[in-house]
Amino acid sequence: MHLVKYGFLFLYFIITFPVLHACQITVTPTWSLLKSTPYQMECSGGNSIVIATITIKNRTKDRYFLSSLKLHWQGQPLNELNGSVYVHVVDQRYLPLEKYHIADGHWDTKSQTLYFDCLTPYKLDPYIQFFIVINADQATEPLIQNGSFESKIQLVDESNISTLQSTSPLSFQQFLP
Repeated sequence: MHLVKYGFLFLYFIITFPVLHACQITVTPTWSLLKSTPYQMECSGGNSIVIATITIKNRTKDRYFLSSLKLHWQGQPLNELNGSVYVHVVDQRYLPLEKYHIADGHWDTKSQTLYFDCLTPYKLDPYIQFFIVINADQATEPLIQNGSFESKIQLVDESNISTLQSTSPLSFQQFLP
Protein backbone atom coordinates (compact mmCIF):
# COMPACT_ATOMS: atom_id res chain seq x y z
CA MET A 1 0.00 0.00 0.00
CA HIS A 2 2.76 2.47 0.95
CA LEU A 3 4.71 1.64 -2.21
CA VAL A 4 1.68 2.47 -4.36
CA LYS A 5 1.02 5.66 -2.40
CA TYR A 6 4.63 6.90 -2.53
CA GLY A 7 5.10 5.65 -6.08
CA PHE A 8 2.14 7.79 -7.12
CA LEU A 9 3.57 10.82 -5.31
CA PHE A 10 6.96 10.27 -6.96
CA LEU A 11 5.32 9.98 -10.40
CA TYR A 12 3.24 13.11 -9.69
CA PHE A 13 6.41 15.02 -8.71
CA ILE A 14 8.24 13.94 -11.90
CA ILE A 15 5.32 14.98 -14.11
CA THR A 16 4.59 18.33 -12.45
CA PHE A 17 8.11 19.47 -11.52
CA PRO A 18 9.09 20.47 -15.10
CA VAL A 19 5.78 22.33 -15.55
CA LEU A 20 6.24 24.34 -12.35
CA HIS A 21 9.76 25.38 -13.36
CA ALA A 22 9.14 25.77 -17.09
CA CYS A 23 9.32 29.56 -16.95
CA GLN A 24 11.59 31.81 -14.97
CA ILE A 25 9.77 35.02 -14.08
CA THR A 26 11.75 37.98 -12.77
CA VAL A 27 10.10 41.23 -11.69
CA THR A 28 12.48 44.16 -11.23
CA PRO A 29 11.35 47.45 -9.68
CA THR A 30 12.47 50.63 -11.38
CA TRP A 31 11.52 54.29 -11.35
CA SER A 32 11.85 55.95 -14.74
CA LEU A 33 9.91 59.05 -15.73
CA LEU A 34 8.82 59.03 -19.34
CA LYS A 35 9.03 62.23 -21.30
CA SER A 36 5.56 63.72 -21.66
CA THR A 37 4.20 66.83 -23.28
CA PRO A 38 1.99 69.11 -21.14
CA TYR A 39 -1.00 67.82 -23.16
CA GLN A 40 -0.09 64.17 -22.41
CA MET A 41 0.34 64.98 -18.72
CA GLU A 42 -3.06 66.67 -18.66
CA CYS A 43 -4.72 63.69 -20.40
CA SER A 44 -3.07 61.06 -18.22
CA GLY A 45 -3.46 62.98 -14.98
CA GLY A 46 0.23 63.40 -14.23
CA ASN A 47 3.60 61.83 -14.88
CA SER A 48 3.96 58.54 -16.73
CA ILE A 49 6.38 56.38 -14.75
CA VAL A 50 7.88 52.99 -15.56
CA ILE A 51 7.70 51.16 -12.21
CA ALA A 52 8.75 47.63 -13.16
CA THR A 53 10.16 45.35 -15.81
CA ILE A 54 9.08 41.74 -16.08
CA THR A 55 11.38 39.21 -17.71
CA ILE A 56 10.06 35.79 -18.62
CA LYS A 57 12.32 32.99 -19.84
CA ASN A 58 10.56 29.88 -21.13
CA ARG A 59 12.88 26.91 -20.71
CA THR A 60 10.69 24.41 -22.55
CA LYS A 61 9.16 23.94 -25.98
CA ASP A 62 5.70 24.42 -24.45
CA ARG A 63 3.87 27.60 -25.31
CA TYR A 64 2.82 29.87 -22.48
CA PHE A 65 0.65 32.97 -22.54
CA LEU A 66 0.43 35.99 -20.25
CA SER A 67 -3.07 35.82 -18.82
CA SER A 68 -3.17 38.42 -16.06
CA LEU A 69 -1.10 40.65 -13.83
CA LYS A 70 -2.12 42.14 -10.49
CA LEU A 71 -0.40 44.84 -8.47
CA HIS A 72 -1.67 44.90 -4.89
CA TRP A 73 -0.86 48.23 -3.23
CA GLN A 74 0.72 48.24 0.22
CA GLY A 75 0.85 51.74 1.62
CA GLN A 76 -1.34 54.75 2.28
CA PRO A 77 -4.70 54.13 0.51
CA LEU A 78 -4.95 55.50 -3.04
CA ASN A 79 -8.19 56.79 -4.57
CA GLU A 80 -7.20 56.14 -8.15
CA LEU A 81 -4.36 54.67 -10.18
CA ASN A 82 -4.04 54.06 -13.91
CA GLY A 83 -1.50 51.95 -15.69
CA SER A 84 -0.62 49.91 -18.77
CA VAL A 85 1.60 46.96 -19.67
CA TYR A 86 3.83 47.06 -22.75
CA VAL A 87 6.28 44.73 -24.45
CA HIS A 88 9.82 46.00 -23.94
CA VAL A 89 12.03 45.70 -26.99
CA VAL A 90 15.41 44.62 -25.65
CA ASP A 91 18.25 47.16 -26.02
CA GLN A 92 15.82 50.04 -26.57
CA ARG A 93 14.50 52.65 -24.21
CA TYR A 94 10.97 52.25 -22.88
CA LEU A 95 8.56 52.97 -25.71
CA PRO A 96 4.91 53.01 -24.63
CA LEU A 97 3.62 52.76 -28.19
CA GLU A 98 0.28 51.28 -29.23
CA LYS A 99 1.97 48.45 -31.18
CA TYR A 100 3.67 47.29 -27.93
CA HIS A 101 0.57 47.71 -25.74
CA ILE A 102 -0.65 44.52 -23.99
CA ALA A 103 -3.24 45.62 -21.44
CA ASP A 104 -4.64 48.58 -19.55
CA GLY A 105 -5.11 48.35 -15.84
CA HIS A 106 -8.25 49.01 -13.84
CA TRP A 107 -8.05 50.15 -10.23
CA ASP A 108 -10.14 48.60 -7.48
CA THR A 109 -10.27 51.11 -4.64
CA LYS A 110 -11.69 48.62 -2.15
CA SER A 111 -8.94 45.99 -2.60
CA GLN A 112 -6.26 48.58 -3.48
CA THR A 113 -5.29 46.48 -6.50
CA LEU A 114 -4.43 47.41 -10.08
CA TYR A 115 -5.65 44.60 -12.37
CA PHE A 116 -4.29 43.96 -15.87
CA ASP A 117 -6.31 41.32 -17.72
CA CYS A 118 -5.35 40.35 -21.25
CA LEU A 119 -8.49 40.09 -23.36
CA THR A 120 -6.60 37.58 -25.47
CA PRO A 121 -3.76 35.86 -23.61
CA TYR A 122 -0.45 37.18 -24.96
CA LYS A 123 1.81 34.50 -26.49
CA LEU A 124 5.25 34.49 -24.91
CA ASP A 125 8.49 34.13 -26.83
CA PRO A 126 11.26 32.02 -25.25
CA TYR A 127 12.63 35.30 -23.85
CA ILE A 128 10.43 38.36 -23.44
CA GLN A 129 10.32 41.52 -21.37
CA PHE A 130 7.39 43.69 -20.38
CA PHE A 131 7.25 46.99 -18.57
CA ILE A 132 4.54 48.54 -16.43
CA VAL A 133 3.72 52.23 -16.72
CA ILE A 134 1.55 54.04 -14.19
CA ASN A 135 0.19 57.56 -14.33
CA ALA A 136 0.55 59.49 -11.09
CA ASP A 137 -0.27 63.09 -10.25
CA GLN A 138 1.99 65.19 -8.03
CA ALA A 139 0.12 64.19 -4.86
CA THR A 140 0.12 60.44 -5.61
CA GLU A 141 3.73 60.11 -6.81
CA PRO A 142 5.39 60.49 -3.35
CA LEU A 143 2.86 58.05 -1.84
CA ILE A 144 3.86 55.43 -4.38
CA GLN A 145 7.56 56.07 -3.84
CA ASN A 146 7.11 55.43 -0.11
CA GLY A 147 4.92 52.34 -0.48
CA SER A 148 5.18 49.09 -2.39
CA PHE A 149 3.26 46.67 -4.57
CA GLU A 150 2.95 42.92 -4.41
CA SER A 151 2.92 41.69 -8.01
CA LYS A 152 1.17 38.50 -9.08
CA ILE A 153 1.66 37.22 -12.63
CA GLN A 154 -0.37 34.40 -14.11
CA LEU A 155 0.70 32.42 -17.18
CA VAL A 156 -1.35 29.70 -18.87
CA ASP A 157 -0.37 26.98 -21.32
CA GLU A 158 -2.08 26.34 -24.68
CA SER A 159 -4.74 24.11 -23.19
CA ASN A 160 -5.47 26.45 -20.25
CA ILE A 161 -4.90 23.44 -17.98
CA SER A 162 -1.57 24.40 -16.45
CA THR A 163 -1.13 27.81 -14.84
CA LEU A 164 2.05 29.31 -13.47
CA GLN A 165 1.99 32.09 -10.92
CA SER A 166 4.75 34.29 -9.61
CA THR A 167 4.52 36.70 -6.71
CA SER A 168 7.14 39.40 -6.15
CA PRO A 169 7.41 42.60 -4.06
CA LEU A 170 8.01 45.97 -5.73
CA SER A 171 9.52 48.67 -3.54
CA PHE A 172 10.77 52.07 -4.70
CA GLN A 173 12.61 53.55 -1.69
CA GLN A 174 16.01 52.89 -3.30
CA PHE A 175 15.06 55.32 -6.09
CA LEU A 176 14.39 58.25 -3.75
CA PRO A 177 16.92 61.10 -3.90
